[in-house]
Amino acid sequence: MVLKDLKLIFDNSHCTFFSGQTVSGRLVVELDAPEYLSSILVKFRGEANCSWSETNTIRRNGNDETQTTTYTDNDLYFEKHMTLFGGSGSTEMLPAGSHFFQFCMVVPNHLPSSFEGKYGHIRYTVKGILDRPWTFSHEVMASFIVMSTLDLNLDPVNKVPVQLETTKHFCCFCCKSGPLTFVMHLPAKGYIPGQDIPITVEIENGSNVKVCNVACELWKTVSYYCASPRGSKEESMVVAELALDGPVAENECKTWTVNMRIPPAPPSMLNSCSIIDLTYRLMVKAVPKGLHRELIHCTSIIIGTVPLRQSSCPQQALPTPTAPASEPVAAHMPLPTYEECMHSAASAGSSDNSKHMPGTMGYNPRYPYYPLQGTEPDNPATACSSFK
Repeated sequence: MVLKDLKLIFDNSHCTFFSGQTVSGRLVVELDAPEYLSSILVKFRGEANCSWSETNTIRRNGNDETQTTTYTDNDLYFEKHMTLFGGSGSTEMLPAGSHFFQFCMVVPNHLPSSFEGKYGHIRYTVKGILDRPWTFSHEVMASFIVMSTLDLNLDPVNKVPVQLETTKHFCCFCCKSGPLTFVMHLPAKGYIPGQDIPITVEIENGSNVKVCNVACELWKTVSYYCASPRGSKEESMVVAELALDGPVAENECKTWTVNMRIPPAPPSMLNSCSIIDLTYRLMVKAVPKGLHRELIHCTSIIIGTVPLRQSSCPQQALPTPTAPASEPVAAHMPLPTYEECMHSAASAGSSDNSKHMPGTMGYNPRYPYYPLQGTEPDNPATACSSFK
């Protein structure tokens, strides 16, 4: 065998880039004998894809028939080629041994963040190709992460506190109980991965029904869209959760102050992508004893890449230049780590990968994760005085 090794190595170890930054690295080719090649090139590609099927039963001529509709759509953001060797129209010999070919590409503006979901993905890849005459090519592919910038300070809605309150009266054998008041409070709607959401929950249980447990859940909802045939698909999952100390007995009051850590995750909305949308919401549930319905408070949460500035200590966020030297962050922020998003997984290989292209193992994007922990309360679930 002539080809001993073919691999792509990025200069950036975490393989995460913002618009205007340069994706660079080396294509490593190792031969145990000379090889005649038409060219060696790399292909950069950014695209979004979604695909799912739906099965329905229809009645036709008195018989039930199963009908399956397949929905697929695609957004292509860029496709660029770079010739590293040859390409003159004739074959050239590459000697035996190890060879290193440099490649680079500036990340275009206005790209959606990398994303992996059950029914679709947004992927950015570089493929190295050894184009051989009269036979199949050798190929290797690697993925890199693109992050779009979402500065939470640019939308005033992200700074607005959230206060939700509801009162419930339970009925039992035609008798109406006293009120159960359920309150949830957040200081703002916008946060970044690594930051804590400070959640305050209050329950004044003036009823004769015990509240068995209270829980906080951060949900991610992904919507997929197809233009032809027209259709949509949605998936939701819990990405973080907290169980609060309970229960809350009849005629008792409890207040909880807890911090929920935002896990590594792509920013909200996936701007510039027309076929995949991403939203987050925080849900707080109080579960009463018996057959009574749960009490639920739910509010949207925006996950960004630049945190809200504290009003008590105003900071200026660094502007996003055309070609930044590093990811755009606020001046007061620590450097991020890059962590896998544990709630998405897929294979980075596509359906047209041949057996001659290695490196199509499972793939989890790594997102910037900032250590911006809040002050954890000594007891995350504290009982107050009894309700009178």
